[in-house]
Amino acid sequence: MKRRKRIGGVLRLLLFIVILLALFFGIRKAAGRIFSDRAETKAAEQISSSEVSSAAPLAVPDSMSAVPSAAEAENAVQQTPSETDGADAGSGTTMSAEEGSTSAAAQAEEKPAYDHAATELENGQAYLLSLEERTPVEMEYLIAEARKEHEKEVRREQYQKKRDEYLNTLEGQALWEAFDDFVFLGDSRVVGFDVFGFLPPDRILAGAGDTINSMTDRMETVKAISPKYIFISYGINDIGIGYWPTKEEYVAAFEEKIHALQKELPDAEIYVNSIIPAREDAVQQYPVWEGLPEYSEAVRRMCEKEKISFINNDKLIQEHGDLYSTDGIHLQSSFYRYWGENQLLGIFDHENGVLSF
Repeated sequence: MKRRKRIGGVLRLLLFIVILLALFFGIRKAAGRIFSDRAETKAAEQISSSEVSSAAPLAVPDSMSAVPSAAEAENAVQQTPSETDGADAGSGTTMSAEEGSTSAAAQAEEKPAYDHAATELENGQAYLLSLEERTPVEMEYLIAEARKEHEKEVRREQYQKKRDEYLNTLEGQALWEAFDDFVFLGDSRVVGFDVFGFLPPDRILAGAGDTINSMTDRMETVKAISPKYIFISYGINDIGIGYWPTKEEYVAAFEEKIHALQKELPDAEIYVNSIIPAREDAVQQYPVWEGLPEYSEAVRRMCEKEKISFINNDKLIQEHGDLYSTDGIHLQSSFYRYWGENQLLGIFDHENGVLSF
């Protein structure tokens, strides 16, 4: 009996010990989970903060249909991970002082771009808010205008390709052979087509010092030739001699000369060149030529009003401004090929219903 009691006491003791051990390990495991969850939460917060501070700048689209909402934009900023931050978080390694300095410098460089993106984001949000205030009719109008602009740009690109294909056919002597049934009216710059042997002299009705007043003097010669195409290029002398102190007076006189030409040769196609400017060193000697671009723009507007073909030479000067002669006024022989191409492109544009390109 006593033996049984001793055995029973031992068993109860063992059971008690087992229960204590189970409680101990259970509590320890639960505590481990709590600390682990807290550590993971803290690490996630640090990573999220790091990602926001070094996230790549967001590019806000120009198209209003592609502008993100404020909530989407903010989520994008928070969810765009930095490759560097991701690598550091995964490896758990500590950067050296040199690496830290490099990283700080990189972040300093990226900050202006990030600030710019933030400003763009704010502008996008403001734009979205402004759209909410528009009526359905206003929104339909904006969408229609955006569509028109897009279609216009597509047509321009397609026409540019067609134009370039035509230009490629004007290789070598084919360029000058393409000039047919024409005359050139102009000043000493135009004389270069004759002097350098590119075009027949009897078709170059130009001279040193000529102005738009010379159109009247040469009218009978033009009528005798009766060309299909008339190219006109004046300006450098017109403004230099001061006959027309304002661009308004100049285009008014120019318009009268063109009307007279149209009356005498109603079937001829008239092409007016933009005024080729003088080089900067020449302008310094003769400051009056500083106004040449303004006069040229006035001529362009006059042609637009009168529905006359206008040949814009600005791009030629931008691309071949090194082909001026030493005086900064006249042009080297190499320039005339490009200028000749531009005249023929003027005819090409006219035939395609384009008055200026």
